[in-house]
Amino acid sequence: MNIGVKIKDINEFRKDNLRVIYPNPFIIGEHPFVRIAFSMEKTSDVTLLIISSNGRIVRKIEKNNMSEGLHQYDVVWDGLSEDNTPVPSGIYLCHLRIADFSNTKKFAVIRR
Repeated sequence: MNIGVKIKDINEFRKDNLRVIYPNPFIIGEHPFVRIAFSMEKTSDVTLLIISSNGRIVRKIEKNNMSEGLHQYDVVWDGLSEDNTPVPSGIYLCHLRIADFSNTKKFAVIRR
């Protein structure tokens, strides 16, 4: 009997990861902020980009020298753009960059 085994690339098992965006959808007026949870395994600078569906960066959140070890961090975003104006309803991307790692997840913003 021959059993097939596929070895996955080691990068698929990284501990650096964009975990959760909550709540999703983020309803402005009902929720005070959206929580972006991620983990990382070594000391690094972190950049989170909130990107609109047309590719425009609406908010850049930077955290410098976050500590090493496997931690889960929460960053909050209040639904405001870089110029402190409320973003419109739509689909947004959250792009996480940690050293040589990046990950992106979609989430919705609803303005009533």
